[in-house]
Amino acid sequence: MTIEEVKIEVLKLAEIISAPENKFPDFGSSNYQGNPHIDVDNYGNLYFIVVERNEEYERKITKNIKELLFWIFEGITFSMARDYELENRIKNQDFRILLFAKQDELLEKLDSDWAEITRKKHKKLLNPTEETKRNRKEYCDKLEKEGIDLVTAWNIACEKYPTE
Repeated sequence: MTIEEVKIEVLKLAEIISAPENKFPDFGSSNYQGNPHIDVDNYGNLYFIVVERNEEYERKITKNIKELLFWIFEGITFSMARDYELENRIKNQDFRILLFAKQDELLEKLDSDWAEITRKKHKKLLNPTEETKRNRKEYCDKLEKEGIDLVTAWNIACEKYPTE
């Protein structure tokens, strides 16, 4: 699979959920601003990479296009859901409830397996123990001070301190 073929697949799925182009990853090379970029090598490896200020924060490798597309659209739908939540915030409600519901709805339009994966993650995130909450917040704050954007920092903190 070539980088252009990956891009075509992304564009097809993006159209289904009306994803704006500014939510897309970069293809082929990084802008070094923390936006994910996608690359393909001659061995059929598909890469999902996040680089910010010349420091690599995330690298995932697969040969499975469906897995790569999930990684891409997990980020795109999260960003779209965040925008939706900001425009439709419900006073005195945990903002994540609306955000997660919107992300799950968007992913369901693309692939029910993807939606199920995020539903399970969201359930864990909405029901953490007090100690887990404290640890996540402290670690997220530490990562933010190191220059990592809030969304990436929070996701890393949640992976480090899962609820199970």
